[in-house]
Amino acid sequence: MEHLWPWPRIRDGEWTAAQFCNSELANAIHDLAALAGMLLAPAETLCRIEPEGRRVRDAFQRNAPPVAAWTAPILWDHVTAVRTSMAAAADVQVSPKPGQERCAAFLVTKASRLLVAARLGTNTVRVAACLARQPSLGSSWIPVRPTTANEALERGLCAWWNSTPGILTLLTSRAKALDHARFSLRSLRALLVPDPARADITPLAEAFEATRNSRPSRWPQMNDCAARAALDESAARVLRIDGRTIAGWRRRIAVEPTVSGQPCPGWQ
Repeated sequence: MEHLWPWPRIRDGEWTAAQFCNSELANAIHDLAALAGMLLAPAETLCRIEPEGRRVRDAFQRNAPPVAAWTAPILWDHVTAVRTSMAAAADVQVSPKPGQERCAAFLVTKASRLLVAARLGTNTVRVAACLARQPSLGSSWIPVRPTTANEALERGLCAWWNSTPGILTLLTSRAKALDHARFSLRSLRALLVPDPARADITPLAEAFEATRNSRPSRWPQMNDCAARAALDESAARVLRIDGRTIAGWRRRIAVEPTVSGQPCPGWQ
């Protein structure tokens, strides 16, 4: 199956189409990018996204000894059997490694309730972002702190990154492997998200509250997921586009070979 990608985009270094089997998804990303500066903005203009998991692993030991001077909550792994909803809790309490106390104390100041995935398996993942009970760091997750305290923005971004448009932006930013994706701080900071200065994010925040404890289907089954459909309806309202358009994106993502693990429809 072949698709044409406009020469002007290739000339300008726009190779989004290489990320997808279905070119309609690449066109969808192009449409979202057109909203930058209007309804959407790079995440880094609204939030601080740090620290990366490597720094956390360097400064903390996973199993805190009983006599540890202090501990901190961390979302260490991104295991589908554990991360089943947007509502999350830390899976381990860590303590500073010997000699890393000052670094560990500094990193704790960057903890946040909102975290976005730093790596995920596209054929098993349920949630790409979560809201923890208390400010936490992450190993496979990156804290996301609004530059100005804003609980509605935290809830809205969590819903956005679990909606189809948000998932599309993540799929476009994959590194290392398309099916076992990793995301650099640079790519996460560049993700387009709704800008509350230009778009009403209330629908996303409300959708988060309505679905926070739901168990979204894995991405290959996302087209038949009621929770995902509810999140997508709210995203459509924020983006001011027809919900059927996003439903079409959701349907196409579910059958992408790097998501479904199956050949692209039409290749059999």
